[in-house]
Order: sequence, then structure tokens, then C-alpha cells
Amino acid sequence: MIIGMSTSGGKTEDMSGRAVPAAGGGNGFGRSVLAAACWAAVSLILTFAVAGAPPSAEAAGRVTGSLLVATLLAALVTWLIVRRRARWAFWKLALLALPFFLVLRVLGSVPG
Repeated sequence: MIIGMSTSGGKTEDMSGRAVPAAGGGNGFGRSVLAAACWAAVSLILTFAVAGAPPSAEAAGRVTGSLLVATLLAALVTWLIVRRRARWAFWKLALLALPFFLVLRVLGSVPG
């Protein structure tokens, strides 16, 4: 037990009685990445269903690279929003990541 901390009823409290989150029990960056990666998988499946398989390895690399960048940036924004809050349900993280992923995906597919 850490000095100055007490546990009662499964909750950990500091000296002032405020609840302290358990280690590893919050909204980590990994959970945000998984939430955004769900949308990357959906995007990849829809891309293959609509446009078919990429014609070359270079095209496949471009699709994968744009998905990776959009996924990581959407996860970063999602994590920055929820990092100091109580643990969210995964479906809430996924819904929060969706608009960021879509905006970044559209911006990543603009020719230029």
C-alpha cells in the first residue's frame, strides 16, 4: 500500500478523499488506436468492395499508408480528449474517433 492512500470498497482514495484511478485503468493511447483502427478496417473493406483490389503494390502501399496516418492522427486527437477522464466504454471511443478519422481520410485522399 502506498503511504497516504487508502482503499475502501474497491476504490483507491488519497488523503483528501478524492478517488484516484487505478494504474492502467484509464483511456490509454492503445485503446484510442484500436478505436480508430476499427474505422480503418471498415474503410479498407469498403475501398476494396467499391474499387476492387489495388492494381499494383505501389497503389496498395499508398492506400495502407494513408490509412495508417489517418488512424494514428485520429487516435492522437481522440486520446487528447479522453486521457484525463474516467475510463470510457470502447464504443464511445470508437464513435469519438469516427469524425476525426473521416476528416483525415478525406484530406489524405485529396490529389496533390
